[in-house]
Amino acid sequence: LLESGGDNLAAAFSPELVDVWIYVIDVSAGDKIPRKGGPGNMRSDLLVINKNDIAPYFGASLEVMARDAKTQRRDRPFVMA
Repeated sequence: LLESGGDNLAAAFSPELVDVWIYVIDVSAGDKIPRKGGPGNMRSDLLVINKNDIAPYFGASLEVMARDAKTQRRDRPFVMA
């Protein structure tokens, strides 16, 4: 099952319909995204912060994103890819 998180479609996503919920964001949206919370950031089984190699081009701090993801997710895992 694939679900788009853009254009406020994440609100229509039902975690009851999947066995594993992997939420993927990329650094081009800026380093504020993990800080904003939201169901995908906070409750997914795994958060993937993707396209780390292009972070400097968007002024995104990987350190800030990792810190905020850890704060928001507490004990839930995330990876930087």
